[in-house]
Amino acid sequence: MKISDTLHTPMAAAAFACRSPFLSPPDAREEAERCKATFAERGEAGPSDHIAILNAYWEFNSRSGAEKMEFARENFLGIKTLREMGDLKRQLLQMLSEANFVPPGLHARRVEYLARRADNDGTHTHTHTHLH
Repeated sequence: MKISDTLHTPMAAAAFACRSPFLSPPDAREEAERCKATFAERGEAGPSDHIAILNAYWEFNSRSGAEKMEFARENFLGIKTLREMGDLKRQLLQMLSEANFVPPGLHARRVEYLARRADNDGTHTHTHTHLH
């Protein structure tokens, strides 16, 4: 397994451990399902709810500030759930670091600090800093 694969493992685990970030309001259920389907269709193995969650998270995380809120609102995504996924991802990354599966010294609190400064979940920036 490559290090880059290992670094994606915490995100996949967080996505499986947390509830789905997709909201389904009664007055916009069909539109919400269409949004979810667009994220699901981007998987190489065909449509998948798990791929939909990962794609929605990556797109949410790639935005900053008010863009995140707008993106979540437009795509019927629960911001609290997406943030919980990021928190869990950082905790899992720290555990992998402590077990020497990824570079040592990756601490969830430090990554969270970087996340606030970079306006993302911080894991990509912090792990790449440790790898180079």
